[in-house]
Amino acid sequence: MSRIRSEDALSVLYGREGISDPYIDFQIALSQITEKYKERCKSQKIVIPGQDTVRSKFESGAPLITFMPISLSLKNLTASFREIITAFRNFNVCSEEVFEWVKNQADAPFLKGIIESIFSFDLAALRDLSEPTPFDEPTLILVSRELVKPFFRFLAGLTAGTVPVEYWPEGYCPICGEAPGFARFSKEEEGKRYLWCEKCDLEWPFQRLCCPFCKNSDHKKLKFLTGNFREELRLDTCETCKGYIKTIDEQKTGDEAETIYLRENAASVYLDILADEKGFVKLLPPFQEVQITFLDETDDQ
Repeated sequence: MSRIRSEDALSVLYGREGISDPYIDFQIALSQITEKYKERCKSQKIVIPGQDTVRSKFESGAPLITFMPISLSLKNLTASFREIITAFRNFNVCSEEVFEWVKNQADAPFLKGIIESIFSFDLAALRDLSEPTPFDEPTLILVSRELVKPFFRFLAGLTAGTVPVEYWPEGYCPICGEAPGFARFSKEEEGKRYLWCEKCDLEWPFQRLCCPFCKNSDHKKLKFLTGNFREELRLDTCETCKGYIKTIDEQKTGDEAETIYLRENAASVYLDILADEKGFVKLLPPFQEVQITFLDETDDQ
């Protein structure tokens, strides 16, 4: 998988048909926050289970974070939370009321609550947390996902080459358990399919004729839709669960370089709109048990 600075990957999209410049500005602003706090994760002590344990757990469908100790710096989370909300406010993704509430009233229990909820995909808990605040549920989910990206991308980089993703049988991410955000058919491997997690920036192999969300393999219920801009980009859809995943077919990209997921995901937002118009949805992964320790400022030094 090609590695490139997020800002460099996104900046080439300016002026491209089907995507607005302000949207690119917003994505770059978020990517800069992610990179900043990903770097700060290097000071954290992370213990990765041995390969035999990982392989055994993977074969049973357990993502890495469900069987390893997790410690997070509350100081870094608080600082990144405020920066993310500022970016959301600056690009009119959240209201001024939400921005002011975070600046003046958001406390450590609220922050811990949304982190624990997004790690475990407990949307009921997130909904409860949002109710006494100006947050609407979709915005809080978006903010929460941005908030955990630095840790997950650091963890995915730390485990690259040591965690055997080839033994992972599921459609959700082997590191964090998130549903895949993008897929590709490999040019170099005769159309072999890979899925990609946006939170971890990680890919893993998966069956080509199978829905990653419900594992339906009836080809009559697995279809695809294309947009108006690039023939190599499409929506793979499932009539059984109504899920969809954006996909790039590298066999149709000519001599272009290897896929950069961050770029293609941002460049294909029009396909998300098409999916919504056709009644397909981004499906959520199942609830999972995760144990998190929050380090206070004194512990983190």
